[in-house]
Amino acid sequence: MRRPAIAVVNGPHLDLLDECRPETHGRESSAEVDEHCTTHAESLGRGVAFGHCTGAISTAVAALEAGRR
Repeated sequence: MRRPAIAVVNGPHLDLLDECRPETHGRESSAEVDEHCTTHAESLGRGVAFGHCTGAISTAVAALEAGRR
């Protein structure tokens, strides 16, 4: 049985991850985060698919997540 891929949906300002308030958001670049995700997914025998969303989609996802709590 094939294991499904892990989907990673990045927000609108991920390119600023290591530049905007690194003391809060971390010092790794988005490319480094992608690399960590890929390595971890492979260790689980899964693929990983990266996507990017706009602010409107981020708001919709946040609302869905809030409804699950």
